[in-house]
Amino acid sequence: MTIALGQPDDAFTYVMEHGTRTIVPVEDVAARLPLNFIERFGHTRYVLLPVRTRSHQLGVLVADNYQTNHWIADDALDGLQRLLNRAALIYLYGNFETPDLA
Repeated sequence: MTIALGQPDDAFTYVMEHGTRTIVPVEDVAARLPLNFIERFGHTRYVLLPVRTRSHQLGVLVADNYQTNHWIADDALDGLQRLLNRAALIYLYGNFETPDLA
């Protein structure tokens, strides 16, 4: 799915610009998330986490509590963020060309 960035108060834009996670309560979904996202995934509470390294912002992962209806604990979100940071590093290093050592 393609999400256009740059809209005021948009949660995706916030995460991409600031490199930090944000929580979107269900009552703010219509104001903070794009219509194409809402039409596809519905109204529920979301957390958006950056997929980034220290110097590169690669994307955004969206998580919700649709299955359990219990909010995701901060320590679980912190662990997920560490995993995403490492995945971003692996992605970037995987795109580097390595010299042929043979």
